[in-house]
Amino acid sequence: DNTIIGTGAFAKVFRARNTKNGQTVALKCMYKNLLRKQFLMKSRYNMDDDDDAAPQMLRHTMLDAVQIELQIMMKIKHVNVLRLLYVIDDPAQDLLYLALEFSPLGQVMDFDGKLL
Repeated sequence: DNTIIGTGAFAKVFRARNTKNGQTVALKCMYKNLLRKQFLMKSRYNMDDDDDAAPQMLRHTMLDAVQIELQIMMKIKHVNVLRLLYVIDDPAQDLLYLALEFSPLGQVMDFDGKLL
């Protein structure tokens, strides 16, 4: 049951089934090579400097940002948040697989409450 349920700039999302327990999951396949090529700039102020000091500019890759987000998602357990069930890092294919709780009502970003 590997139906594509979504696509984005860095990933594809498939409906998949956990072979151990039969649970339907959303399997997000992220392309690490694309994440490494995309950079983010963050500014950070040093609290020890005076008020007129310019902020420090930090450069991160999107892969760094995803890793931080995954650390947070692994800790969150709330009824209104889709759970990250597990992460598989496949260095041979240079892919990152995220198994997320499946939402039978479709993409969360498109949800408007009319189906309830």
